[in-house]
Amino acid sequence: MPSVMTITKSVVAHFSDSGDVEFQIQETELPQVGPNWVIIQVRACALIAAEDEKAQRGLLNSPISSASGDSLVHIGQEIAGVVKAVGEEVCSLQIGDRVVGIVPLDYNQSGCSNYVMLQEFDVVPIPDGVSYSESAATIGDAVKVYTALHYLGKLNTGDTVLVIGGAISLMSIFVQLTHHWSARTIAAVTSLEAKARINGLNLSSVLVIDASEPKGLKSRVMLETGDLGADIIVSQLSCHQENIPSLHEIISCLSVGGRLITSNPQTQLDPPQSRQLLLRCASVGYLFEQAWTLSSAQQGRYQHILMDIMEKVATKTLKPLIHTTITKLEEVCTTLKDLQPNSVKVNESWMLYEDCSRC
Repeated sequence: MPSVMTITKSVVAHFSDSGDVEFQIQETELPQVGPNWVIIQVRACALIAAEDEKAQRGLLNSPISSASGDSLVHIGQEIAGVVKAVGEEVCSLQIGDRVVGIVPLDYNQSGCSNYVMLQEFDVVPIPDGVSYSESAATIGDAVKVYTALHYLGKLNTGDTVLVIGGAISLMSIFVQLTHHWSARTIAAVTSLEAKARINGLNLSSVLVIDASEPKGLKSRVMLETGDLGADIIVSQLSCHQENIPSLHEIISCLSVGGRLITSNPQTQLDPPQSRQLLLRCASVGYLFEQAWTLSSAQQGRYQHILMDIMEKVATKTLKPLIHTTITKLEEVCTTLKDLQPNSVKVNESWMLYEDCSRC
């Protein structure tokens, strides 16, 4: 096993007690590569708002403090790059392989870096013909959709899926995969931009509606489903979104035996809402896609998901929406200052460290 000590530059966010955020490029030294670990030179990383990163990492109740006492948040999770070093027990990867994966939250590493150190089973190879940008822009949202529809929603052919709110990039992956799996999708959007982007995919099984239309969400969903309701409802609601239907109205759109899936950790069910669910024999599932990377017992299933996603990107079944491309690490800090929480933008950062002599 080669002795590897790699200096890496990473983008981090410092949150003060008053809520102010400051972005910095932090220089650290990666430790010697372990038996089951690989060092990856990052070529592309998908970005979201720092507030959303902080909220996700805060779910683990393990905040990191900087020397000044501020909360330190590592930026970037979905990465694509080139393997530069491998541990002695790594058997599925070798130096030079192009790979894509998600940096687990408990690794305390920024994906928006020159290098990251991940375990062998955190990444999968990128197929020929698929770029780093396509890989990084797709992998995170697609894992979330797989988890929501297959493992929580138990999607069947012919089901009706109602998707409410969320970033445009995520909604586009939802409608593309439900269309591929022969299900019907009703996308309840909250902006004209989202409506135009989803309609631009030209998918016959997708209906785009306004989540805040005067007639109400329930009447429109019941009209489109013959008063049967939606089999699966995926709610990407957050405190940052406006013009969204109430939880009571969302539940009223469920079919008998329907599944409500939410990624909002603050979702609370009042007795009247629980009664609605009971009368429908319906269930509620909480969507947290990072559960895969936090459980070593699920590595095989997680690898299967990642490889299937990459196969669909290679066959053009999945096409990511990339809003902005950033070509320099220094520009990431400036861009993130203007990126709002739960933004519809999908930013991709290309980073290439020139001095690879230690790799």
